[in-house]
Amino acid sequence: MQQRQLGAWESGFRSAHDMLNGTMLVVSKAHIIGNCQPDKIKHAFKLLFSRHPLLRATIETRGYNSFFVLNALFEDIPLQQINSEMNWETQFELEIHQPLQTEKYLWRVSIIKNRTGFELFLIAHHAIADALSIVSLLDQFMQIYTELLRDNLPNLPPLPFLKNIEQNLKETHDWQEFAKKYHELDQNSIDKIPYEITATINHRTSKSEFFTIEKYELSVLLEKCKQHQVSLNSWLNATILATQAKLNPEYRNASLKTPVNLRQYAEPKITQENIGCFLSIVETIHKDIGSQTDIWSLAQTFQHELYTAIPKIGFLPRSTDYAEVDIALLTQLFGVSSAKRWTVLPNTFGVSNIGRVDIQTDYADFKLIDFVFSTNHLVGNYYMFVSSLTLHDQLRLIFSYVTPLISEDKAKQFINEFMKFKDL
Repeated sequence: MQQRQLGAWESGFRSAHDMLNGTMLVVSKAHIIGNCQPDKIKHAFKLLFSRHPLLRATIETRGYNSFFVLNALFEDIPLQQINSEMNWETQFELEIHQPLQTEKYLWRVSIIKNRTGFELFLIAHHAIADALSIVSLLDQFMQIYTELLRDNLPNLPPLPFLKNIEQNLKETHDWQEFAKKYHELDQNSIDKIPYEITATINHRTSKSEFFTIEKYELSVLLEKCKQHQVSLNSWLNATILATQAKLNPEYRNASLKTPVNLRQYAEPKITQENIGCFLSIVETIHKDIGSQTDIWSLAQTFQHELYTAIPKIGFLPRSTDYAEVDIALLTQLFGVSSAKRWTVLPNTFGVSNIGRVDIQTDYADFKLIDFVFSTNHLVGNYYMFVSSLTLHDQLRLIFSYVTPLISEDKAKQFINEFMKFKDL
């Protein structure tokens, strides 16, 4: 039976999920109009199950180390059709709070059939899938599904069981060097924000607010970004800092955590069809941000710091033979060890922007109309987290926060102020 040890980020996501009520699930929703045949949808996912090793994986923990073991049974994986009139936003929040039975499966699917088609919810453990992997699975699902609707059985070559991303990088380092690099960041300079209401993990809720910047507005925004020589991602990160500075001027020192996909840095490069957790996090510290800080200067500064930091993402530990001290570092990185006793939120924000979703959306029997994704952050290690992508020339945004650490009223005020910046 095939197995391998989890890498650093995979192990961190495993700890966060198991110790913090399913924290760090990746939840996605695709709105598809057209032919909905649940049996063939299930068949399509069975073929994906056979093709992708990580879809057949469970997690076993032995001492300080955890392992992917390819022993999952397709029959154990929840693929459910939900007969409900609830809107998809409500179902999305229900899905984000349902942990996986990692000893049996690491992903699941839910379908809500409607008059024009169906909503497809694909939920995966972050240890087996980053956001780009979810997009890849959706793309492959649609290609397979269209063939099954024509009564064709596609020929899908099996994909390899890849090593963890740290062992595929050109340059990696040991745990001590990794820890040194992490502690070089001036964590104490980041402001701390008292919880509005202190609550244990069991009494927290990860809330999501959904917004779309329409085609014309997005084209205007992209032109402004071009004029100031910054990316849309840099604008999103700068805007979230500028929003905090406007609403909470007493908190002037913040950090941004930016997921960086490592596929292109691996040797050999990891192709789009492979799924896995192929990321690292770049953290940048931003001090003395005021309400008068120019957002475009802030975006340029962030972009420069991000691009300077990206070549250093090789500072990931190659060794996966963990000891107690290593697990302590992992849980510190993910906020696992201290989440249950925190009484403050770090003035930290995250933006996961996967850019333009460049996949086929128009098939003979159905069309992909909408797609969104987000992650569960019950740990409370972000004040606000934004997940974003561009589809059909529209920018889809999900703002995530944790109640009652932040009240819904305060979070919505924050989001409304954020959205005003697109018109500046």
